[in-house]
Amino acid sequence: MSTTVFSALGGLLALFAATFFALPARAQSPTATDSLFMRPEPFNIDEVVIIGAEPRWIRPKLKQCLRLKEQKYQRYPMLMSYDYSVENDTSVWHYNFESHGLLALPSLRQIRKDSLLRISTTDNTIYATDSAAQTDFHKLQIMGYEHFMAMLDRSFIRTHEFRQKTPIPSAKSDTVELVFWSRKYRHDRGTLLLDTARCEIVAATRHTGLDYNVHERCLPLVRMLLQWMNAHRWHLWEIYETVVYRRIGEALYPATITFDLREERSGRENKTTRWSGWWNVRSRLELRPSSATPPTAFIEVEPHVWSAVIYIENKTRLRREQALRDVEHQLIINSR
Repeated sequence: MSTTVFSALGGLLALFAATFFALPARAQSPTATDSLFMRPEPFNIDEVVIIGAEPRWIRPKLKQCLRLKEQKYQRYPMLMSYDYSVENDTSVWHYNFESHGLLALPSLRQIRKDSLLRISTTDNTIYATDSAAQTDFHKLQIMGYEHFMAMLDRSFIRTHEFRQKTPIPSAKSDTVELVFWSRKYRHDRGTLLLDTARCEIVAATRHTGLDYNVHERCLPLVRMLLQWMNAHRWHLWEIYETVVYRRIGEALYPATITFDLREERSGRENKTTRWSGWWNVRSRLELRPSSATPPTAFIEVEPHVWSAVIYIENKTRLRREQALRDVEHQLIINSR
């Protein structure tokens, strides 16, 4: 391998390490008693005792849902009103951020062809203990692009088991609740609310744990380099996701999305010093169709790039990220 290639790889690793291990310099812990935060309630997936094999009708029905995905979900681009909130509680700071405004939502087909979400904010508020806190749109970058139906693919259907929860005997409905779990990972399971007549998933929950997230959200090469560079370890990495869809015209659109994260990791700064940190993040995105006149200026929102992936930043992405950080906002300082 040439010296040039080694240098390029070294630059990528340096960029990745600087991004991945950057920690805020000081703690923040607001008490924000004057604001109502939209906190998603934690959901628990029941421990269901399954007897018998998977019903034969489920898998063909889910495959049909997949074939019809772009026809039934986010079929057309739409202007939405949005309410976004995130609560960050970590080992080094605690602050909350809320944003409201308009969101131009592309169709799923457009997103597949690299179209971006666009937002025009009307109200942004940070609740913190000092002026160091910044706006935080990171979880909106996840929820806007990675809700359940946007991510549903053949691999998901192939690698999971599905069962129907026991229906209520008196219920007369085409909507059934399914539970699913991974054939490969212990901590990857959830529920689906399926309208069998329309062949539509109208709501979904999913919980992924340490085994899934480390292997599916982190490249093997990155894991090896983290261990080699600073003895990095994840001790906890759990993600809880929910989505409810709303029918608008001929198609379904995400109405309420929540994304909760619990993470603990540690590593070595140098030969004698170790670091450790934990993160608890709760976020929520509410979307409603809007009849407002589209604004002349939007901020383009890039999809989230998971920190455990090596990628090359480009000037366009950096400019868009900076525009999100620079939105006009109100800062409310709370004493401890």
